[in-house]
Amino acid sequence: MDTYEVLPPGLPGQMLACLVIDANRVVIKPSLNQMEAFVVDPTLTEDPKRVAADHRVREAFEVRQKVQRLLSGNKAKRDNVPAYSRYLIQGLVKGETHVTPPQSLVFTSKLRVYQASADAGAQTYLHVPPGVKGVHDDGETQYLARLAVRNEHPETGDAPMAVVVDHGRSIDWGGQAFHDLNLLGVPMSAAVAIAADGRDPATKIAKKLAEEVPALVGLVSFDARQVSAKSGSVLTITTLRRAVVGSLAGRKVFALGNKTYTDDIPEHDQNDIPLVWRQVFARLQPHLNHSTVVGLPVVLTAIGIGVHEARNSGTLDSFMRSLDTILWDKSAEEGAQRWAGIAGKLTETGNFSSAGGVKDLGHRTLVALTDHTSDDYKRIRGLTPAPSMDASL
Repeated sequence: MDTYEVLPPGLPGQMLACLVIDANRVVIKPSLNQMEAFVVDPTLTEDPKRVAADHRVREAFEVRQKVQRLLSGNKAKRDNVPAYSRYLIQGLVKGETHVTPPQSLVFTSKLRVYQASADAGAQTYLHVPPGVKGVHDDGETQYLARLAVRNEHPETGDAPMAVVVDHGRSIDWGGQAFHDLNLLGVPMSAAVAIAADGRDPATKIAKKLAEEVPALVGLVSFDARQVSAKSGSVLTITTLRRAVVGSLAGRKVFALGNKTYTDDIPEHDQNDIPLVWRQVFARLQPHLNHSTVVGLPVVLTAIGIGVHEARNSGTLDSFMRSLDTILWDKSAEEGAQRWAGIAGKLTETGNFSSAGGVKDLGHRTLVALTDHTSDDYKRIRGLTPAPSMDASL
C-alpha cells in the first residue's frame, strides 16, 4: 500500500474511500452512479454484438462465465430481478424498512490503495483506473434491480451501497468464491422466513390468525417444515399462509406457492378475509387434530380457494355450511379409504398418507369440497360408500 501525505492530485478514474481488510480485499460504499464507471452492465456481456465490439465487455463476459449464472440460461434469476426491484422501491422510494447484503466484485487487475496523512484523517482510498472493470461474484441480481429502479426513480442512483472488492485475483479464484458464497450458506426454511417476515400482506394475516384465533392458538408451528403426529402443533405457518393466499388469489395459489404476495389487497378484503377465516376455524375446531385431514396443506389450501370462489359468487354462507357435512377423519380404516386418491393415498398397510404436493392434489381436493355433482363431493360426506383399500394414487 502506497502512503502519501497528500493524495496525488488529478489521478484519472475513481478514487473511493475504503476500509482495508487485507492486501487483496477492501470494502467501499459507492453509489450506483459511481459504480457504473467500474462495472460492466451484465446484460451487455450477453449481447454477442457488444462482446465482439468491445474488449472490455468481452473480458467481463469471460469472467462472468466463471463467476456468475448467466441471465440467458437462468430463468429463476431473470424472474428475481423485478421482484428485487419492487423490494428496493419499497425501501429506497417509499421509505419502508429494508436491508440489502453487500455486493461483491472481483477484479483480475491489482488495484492501488492510497492513504492520506494523519492530518487528513488517515483515510484510505481505493483507486480504480479508467477502463478497469470488476465483475460480480455475488450480488449481481441486486445490481440489476438497482439499475431497473433507477430507470423509474433517478434519485436512487445516488444511494450508497456496501460493496466488497477483491482485486488482483484470478478468474479461477472468482469462480471458487462464487461457489462458496452461493452454496455454503445455510438456507432459511420457508417456515422460518415467513415467521420473520413483517411486510408480506398474506403473511401478516396468517400470523395474526395463528396468534389470535382461539381455535388455532398453540396449534401452529412457526419453524417446522411439517408437523408430526407427536407434535403439539397441527399445521405449519407455511400451510396457514398458503391457505390465506388461496382465499385472496384463488387458484393462482398453485403457481404462487410460498412466493411473496405482491398484489394489492383491497381494504375490505383486509378486513373481511380474517373474519371469514375465524368463522372457518370456529367450525373446524373439533377436527383440528392429527386424526383428521384438516391440517393438511392441500386441504386448507382448497378451503382457501373455496372461500375465494364462494365470496366472488355470493355463496359464502352455503360453502361454510357445506364444511359441516364433511367427514374429516382419516385415522380409521373407512376414513383412510374415503380420503385416499383425494388428499393423499393409502400405504401398503392400509393407512392414510398425505404424500403428494398441493399442486398435484389440490384440484381434486377442491372439487371434493365444492362441486356437489362430483362423486368425490359425495364420497367425503359419506353419501356414497368409501372405495376399497386398493383405491390409492
